[in-house]
Amino acid sequence: MFQIISIVLIFYLKYEGYIIRMVSTSILTMIMLHFIRPIKVVPKFNLNVIIQLMKVGLPIFVLIYIFNSSMTVDRLIFIKYSNLEVLGLLFFRLMALQPLDCC
Repeated sequence: MFQIISIVLIFYLKYEGYIIRMVSTSILTMIMLHFIRPIKVVPKFNLNVIIQLMKVGLPIFVLIYIFNSSMTVDRLIFIKYSNLEVLGLLFFRLMALQPLDCC
């Protein structure tokens, strides 16, 4: 119901009304989902579990970050030493080779 009423904000305030509508709708939805939930669970903080999760997750995150960063180095080199037209041609090459890179 609030979403329908909040459309008036867009009509009168244009873009600012759209931003206000999105933020207020998100906040209202979060509040409703917090108070109207089927199972109420009290949060617990266990430092040992957090440390174990960090020991496993942090190295995985670092390796994936390094891998994804290395995938963009060639594009950065093309932008630094060439122009955007060459980068566009590189994009077509990557799109042509993408089906072969499935395995």
